[in-house]
Amino acid sequence: MTKTSEIAANQNANSTNKLNTIDYSTLMGQEFTPLKFSVSEILPQGLFILAGAPKIGKSWLTLDICHSIAVGNELWGYSTTKSDVLYTGMKTRDIVIIPVIINSKQNNTVMTYRYKFCFQQVAII
Repeated sequence: MTKTSEIAANQNANSTNKLNTIDYSTLMGQEFTPLKFSVSEILPQGLFILAGAPKIGKSWLTLDICHSIAVGNELWGYSTTKSDVLYTGMKTRDIVIIPVIINSKQNNTVMTYRYKFCFQQVAII
């Protein structure tokens, strides 16, 4: 059996499984670790998708947020937790604007190792 046919067989087998659910009482009885924030009070650590109308500045906003977190600078008056960032862009135009932004920002040393970029389109199923 080839690797592709194994994956297809596993997907078919998994498609008949029931959803794993949890009831309200069990959920409310669990203890969760406190959220860690990249930007205090407004942006917890994790994966976020920013969507909106074309040409309103989503890429610029996202890169400004990423830069503030990578360098550890305040953002809009909120403190940030200095950490690595991953910027994923779904359009090739992003590849062109990133060097412009990096060259316009101070502290390029931080940016060279704190930033990771991904420009491949990924199917979300």
